[in-house]
Amino acid sequence: STSSDAETEILPFFPLGGIVYTPNSEHVLNIFEPRYRQMYNDILMNGSKRFIVSMSHPNLDGTFATTGVIFKLEDLKEVSEMTDDRVKYICNHRVT
Repeated sequence: STSSDAETEILPFFPLGGIVYTPNSEHVLNIFEPRYRQMYNDILMNGSKRFIVSMSHPNLDGTFATTGVIFKLEDLKEVSEMTDDRVKYICNHRVT
């Protein structure tokens, strides 16, 4: 293992529409899709509380920007009981 391997970290990917996210901005997400519910469970369990966000192409499914930002989870509310399980989490994030 080289030193660059030790510094490599794999983070989950969360594509988000056509919004540009800038460093130090804050964003609230409502988490309801099963795959993102699982992603949040994973980042909570492993302690990283971070994931990559990249813009998705408006007309080409499965096509994303080549760069993204890191969202760091700052606050999470479990709201499934209040929303009849339509929304699992409401989360505040900071872009790093």
